[in-house]
Amino acid sequence: MALCLGILAPVAPYEIVFIFPINDRIDELEKRWKNGSDVSTEEKGKLRDWLDMWKARNWGRVAAPLVHGVVGDCKEKDISGVERFSAKSIMRVHSRGVPQQ
Repeated sequence: MALCLGILAPVAPYEIVFIFPINDRIDELEKRWKNGSDVSTEEKGKLRDWLDMWKARNWGRVAAPLVHGVVGDCKEKDISGVERFSAKSIMRVHSRGVPQQ
């Protein structure tokens, strides 16, 4: 559980630092555009750059929950009741998509 929490905990700061500022810039440009202001060619180029940046940085939002899901599905308990990961459990996830209990 702690490992899974450790994987997901950085997602919110990642979004605040890398994703939300881009969203804010795009929203500001959209508001100006909807209010009838002219959008220059330079600003259209910036929009394209911002969208490219957003696409490149968005992997962090997707990768962390994906890793969390795989790690959560690969956990097994050994005889002592301690959760552990094994090659066998990881292979079950990859081959069937859902581990058997």
